[in-house]
Amino acid sequence: MLVLGIDIGGTFTDLILYDTEAGTFSAGKVPSVPGRQWEGLAAGLAALDLDAGRLASVVHGTTVGTNAILEGKTARTALVTTKGFRDVLEIGRSMRLTPGSLFDTRFKRPAPLVPRNLRLELKERIGARGEVVTPLEPPTLEALARALRASKTEAVAVCLINAYANPDHEKRVVDFLSHANLDAAIYPSHEISPEYREYERTSTTVINAAVSPIIDRYLEAFEGTLRERGFAGSLFIMASNGGTLPRRVVSRSGAHTILSGPVGGVRGALLVAKSIGRSRVITLDMGGTSTDVALIDGHEPEMADVTVINGMPLRLPQLNIVTVGAGGGSLAKIDEGGGVDVGPESAGARPGPACYGFGNATPTVTDANLALGRLGVELIGGAMRMQPELATAAIERLAAAAGVEPMHLASGIVEIAVARMANAIREVSVEQGADPRGFALFAFGGAGPLHGCAVASELGIAEVIVPPYPGHVCAYGLLASELRQDRARTWLRAFADVDRKTLRQALEKEGDALRKSVRQAGWPLDRTDLRYALDLRYVGQSFAVRVELRGLADGDIEALPADFGARHEELYGHRHTRGIEIVTLRVTARAPRAFGFDLPKATPPSRSGSGPRASVSRLRRIYERGAWVECPVVDRADLSPGDTLVGPAIVEEIGSTTFVERGWTMRVEPTLAMVLTTRAETGKD
Repeated sequence: MLVLGIDIGGTFTDLILYDTEAGTFSAGKVPSVPGRQWEGLAAGLAALDLDAGRLASVVHGTTVGTNAILEGKTARTALVTTKGFRDVLEIGRSMRLTPGSLFDTRFKRPAPLVPRNLRLELKERIGARGEVVTPLEPPTLEALARALRASKTEAVAVCLINAYANPDHEKRVVDFLSHANLDAAIYPSHEISPEYREYERTSTTVINAAVSPIIDRYLEAFEGTLRERGFAGSLFIMASNGGTLPRRVVSRSGAHTILSGPVGGVRGALLVAKSIGRSRVITLDMGGTSTDVALIDGHEPEMADVTVINGMPLRLPQLNIVTVGAGGGSLAKIDEGGGVDVGPESAGARPGPACYGFGNATPTVTDANLALGRLGVELIGGAMRMQPELATAAIERLAAAAGVEPMHLASGIVEIAVARMANAIREVSVEQGADPRGFALFAFGGAGPLHGCAVASELGIAEVIVPPYPGHVCAYGLLASELRQDRARTWLRAFADVDRKTLRQALEKEGDALRKSVRQAGWPLDRTDLRYALDLRYVGQSFAVRVELRGLADGDIEALPADFGARHEELYGHRHTRGIEIVTLRVTARAPRAFGFDLPKATPPSRSGSGPRASVSRLRRIYERGAWVECPVVDRADLSPGDTLVGPAIVEEIGSTTFVERGWTMRVEPTLAMVLTTRAETGKD
């Protein structure tokens, strides 16, 4: 059986082909085709010389949903809500959700995905306890259908007040509109986000409605490309929660794929970290367009219930990943103050960096590294060849405008990109109460290993891990993923007033609903595990803390107050004696290692001795600390477990380049992962 993992980024498309019987895999990389990503798939299949008819499954990570929101290219969407609540999307919260906007005097709140004329009101109301306050009358529904037909919308988000407590009115609206000859898909909030907090629930439902048709069309073209080439297997899509979903489920749940691409990288990092005995790592996934960072503590990545995309909250379980506009293609420019800035705009795959020769004259991070000598001229094993003279010319033009020396500018471009990435890591570590110095930095992506030492030094991190095939970690992370679905429902109760049997029955009801869902999706139920959790808070608090249930026995439920107190103290340094409230019931279905993928076991070194120096392939002049120096260059394919390399040195391979900076030492693990440590860490001066 052959399984294919394919990650389509803004610049390159990465493929990993895994033979489940032989336990071997092969990798491919081709340029992405912006706007027609499925053409990159076709080129990738050709590069691997692969007959799609032999594939049992394909697992895909995509950024189509994210890009649609960021670029303002979502489906024309209408919002149906309770009378008096049409402006919830614009009122929002008092805080600014856009990063870096707090002190920006020119800040403007992003425009809602649904313009005001497409926000339609219904005369109805459900109370906070689920009681009917204002009945929903048929004439109101008929007027709504007429308005929607006239609006010519492609998607309809239905979000009525307090539908999480009683979805009856929403169900009636959906049933009526389904038979009203609308040329639009309907997305009710009780299916998307059945939790309290009106703004977040409305925003999540609208985001799902706005991106689902876009993602569905994209997947139709993507799957069509596979079917045309004989593919008869199953297509799975990586979801933001770290699991995969069948293609037919994603068609109506597009918001679950907002972080689809970066999540594969976190799953791949988790796999490699386990293989070398590391349980605390911070991932640094630097590609051509952006950099994604995440924190993994104890073999589990950090989760977030609410994330923000383009200033809009999305309340769905997702890995806690922070993205910054610092990639190899990030453009360097002179800002309004006369200084040099880098990103977030990117040259992408076309025209790409200046050195690609496709017409871009503005320098990028890739151009800066090429000018500094850290990059060789060949990409993808020689399939692409960069032009150093174009990179140098672009650097010189910007340097003249900025009034600085060209090599000083090139170094500064890299330093600015490094600072952006370091700040993103502080966001997932320091701002969450974790000291990054207690973690290893896991650098991957096409450009992550090139900047790993610099980012680690900025944060005081003493160890950098570069996995095998670093440019393909997202792709093989897709194959290492699990099947996963999450279900949550607001259930506001005082813990002391709830009968234990009633609580257990409420959780079992959610579990039964999730079992039904995964059964319809064709999951292997014999390998599916259900896990339960509660969001709890002290009386008087606004926000809750998630506590995992050990089981559903009475003793497990009785242990909840103590478990909550311990978790609250761990997070905030104190616990209270006041009463506890239940806020949300949660259940997760997981089927681990759905595709059977594992990293191949490396062959131990055959030669005797420990720590042999790696053989140098060639020398290259690099610009370092204000001077040109000779730097050894090593082909990673020539490295064996136990080999070491003292910086400054460069390790090249298809898809990525690792720069071992001065003061760092590289060692090859038995798994073929490279571990870079500072001299202080290794005891050397």
